[in-house]
Amino acid sequence: MAKKIADQTNNDVDVAAAQEAFVGGEPSAETVAANAAAAAAANAGGGGGSGDEEEKALSDFNVETDFKVEPLIPNGNYHGYVTKTSISGSAVVFTIVLSENGGVMSDGETELDGAQVFYRMWLPTEDDKTTPTKSGRATKWQWKVNNIKNVSDAFGLHISSLGDIKDAIEEARWLGIECMVEVTTDEYQGQVRNQVNKITAYNMVV
Repeated sequence: MAKKIADQTNNDVDVAAAQEAFVGGEPSAETVAANAAAAAAANAGGGGGSGDEEEKALSDFNVETDFKVEPLIPNGNYHGYVTKTSISGSAVVFTIVLSENGGVMSDGETELDGAQVFYRMWLPTEDDKTTPTKSGRATKWQWKVNNIKNVSDAFGLHISSLGDIKDAIEEARWLGIECMVEVTTDEYQGQVRNQVNKITAYNMVV
């Protein structure tokens, strides 16, 4: 922290010094004081020496022998808790941490419990109003609105508008919800990954 303060102070001092040099004036009392403060902060932080990042020893590696495919969660339904909600692009992203399931992932050693999975509830955009779904039975706008209703019912929530979603995220109303998630595998850009197809409040399935 001291180093960051020193760096910021030095930047401010450099600007002030450059301005005074340009007009040919003598350093002001404020500049002298700022220089002294910057020097003191730099000394307290080790005089601009190595920080935490520089102190970490680099590790050698061999891609051919050290590369390891990320393990996958087997297809199935799992118990977990919502630990984070946010809006990313045109979707509400629910972060769920798996808990109280037991078992391991595809590598036979990584535990399932503690793993994070993500469910995206897509939000409608203006362009969606004129864009049909692949089936051609509805617009993307209508499909997304219907899906929001399905998620709302499955979670026992009240979502009637975008404002309701923003308020719930800001007030952290959905954090800690106990839920069940349906996890499957999907291929994306040549990589196999997990995805969550469905999310339901635990008290709605027991």
